[in-house]
Formats: sequence, C-alpha cells, structure tokens
Amino acid sequence: RSSDLSQAQGHVLLVSVAGFDQAALFDQTFLSTVAKGCPNCKVDRVTLTAVQAINNQGGPTVVNALRRNSADKYLMISNAPFLAGIHSSLAAAGLNDIQFAGASGTITDLNAIVGNTEAATTGVALVVGGWEMIDAGLRHYQGMPYSSDYGQLPTQLLSADNRSEWDLTNSLLEPSNYADLFKAAWGIG
Repeated sequence: RSSDLSQAQGHVLLVSVAGFDQAALFDQTFLSTVAKGCPNCKVDRVTLTAVQAINNQGGPTVVNALRRNSADKYLMISNAPFLAGIHSSLAAAGLNDIQFAGASGTITDLNAIVGNTEAATTGVALVVGGWEMIDAGLRHYQGMPYSSDYGQLPTQLLSADNRSEWDLTNSLLEPSNYADLFKAAWGIG
C-alpha cells in the first residue's frame, strides 16, 4: 500500500464514547491523522454514552447513523469491545459493505477478521500488562526508578493481511520472551 494518501477518498463513521479520556485521545489522534494524510476523506461522528458503550447497547445508534450517512463505508471506534455484536447488527440492517475496525480487540474481533466481517483491530497485551503490574509493585517497594515510557504495552495492527503474524488469543504476547525479560530484570529464574 502506498504511503501517499493525498488522492485517497473515503467516508468513515467515527464512534466516540463520552466520558472516557482514552477514547477522546484516540478520536483526536484519528481525526488529526486523517486531516493530515487524507484531505479528501470525510469523517462523520456519532457519540455513545458511557452506559451504551459499557452495556454494549450502541448497535442501534451506529446503524441509524450509517443509514443517515450512506456514503460512510468505514466504521471506527477506539475500543472495539464497546461495539461487540456490531457485525450482526450491520448484517441485520443490510449494511454488509461497511468495514469495521477498532482498537483493543478481543477474540471476538480476531474471529471476525478471520471470517471477513471485520477489517482490523489492535491487539491488547493483557498478559504482559499483568506482568507489568507485578513489576510496578516490585519497583515501588524497592524504590526503583521508572523509565519515562514505563507502562507502555506492546500493540500491533491485526488484519487479514498479516494473519500469519498473530494468534487467535485474547492477549497479544509480544515480545514473545516477555516472561524471561521480566525475570531477568527481577534477578530470578
């Protein structure tokens, strides 16, 4: 794929979630990236309440927004699990040409990618995050410093194009030697 998107065109529905700083940061970054890299692209927006997102009740709101903006062929959200079940909602509404992508995908999203009903997600390093929480506690109790980028979890864009690089699992396990790296830092094992 070419890195020059200056002539690209596309219409996307960005689903925002009120009350989540992480979602707001994702939205700001997405909007500025599209504005810089794809000047001919159009972004429509719809906002879910926190209650809708947490209780997985956003499907009707999203489907109605897509019906109002029939040019939208892409659907993006900061946290894919907030729209768990969107694939069946889109199919029931006859919106089979919408390409869905979101961050922090679960096994449901990965299976949807394999089944060609979802375009992409990012992996979440939940297991590595657990090890990092233990590491943070140990550092705190031993008075050890934290690096400026401490707490950053690895992530990867997961799509059908790079399917051979990822496993069907709820946790991105990268780097693959994460346990050995933590044990070495702790002086064990």
